[in-house]
This record gives sequence, structure tokens and C-alpha cells, in this order.
Amino acid sequence: MQSSDGITHGVAGVLLAMSLASWCFLIVKAWVLVRAKRQGSRAVQRFWQAPTLAEGIAELRKADRERVYLPLAVAAWRASEAKCPVRPWLRLT
Repeated sequence: MQSSDGITHGVAGVLLAMSLASWCFLIVKAWVLVRAKRQGSRAVQRFWQAPTLAEGIAELRKADRERVYLPLAVAAWRASEAKCPVRPWLRLT
């Protein structure tokens, strides 16, 4: 009986610690989401007002602190520079 009390207390302690950790995680993620929403429109506006794509990405680096939009812009830039092979069945005649 005494060993089950120790195990029960140990499991309860682990569950409490995991619960607290998950609540902290949720609060931090909610804070990040609020910041991203506040900064998002300004970051996107600065991106589209830049004269070139490279300058737009540079503006996103400054304005997008949460790194929500920057990976999308960088991926689009890399995709635009990738060479797409011409498929024989795509040739226009």
C-alpha cells in the first residue's frame, strides 16, 4: 500500500508538470499569434511596396519578427529562380 502512494504521487506530479508545460506552451503560442497578426499587415504592405523582390524580402526581414511571411517569400524567390525543364508534351506549336 505504501509503494502505491509514492507511485500515485509521482504520477500526479508528472501530470501536473506536463499540464503546466502545455499551458505555458499555449500561452506563448497565443502571444506569438497576436504579434504576428499585429505585424502582418504592415509587413506585407512593406513587401509589396518594395521595387524589387530582393528589396521586398529585405523589408520582410525587418518587419516580420515572427517569421510568418518571410519563409513564403524566400520559397517563392527560390522557385522563380529554379530552372524548369521543358517537357516534350508541353511544347506549343
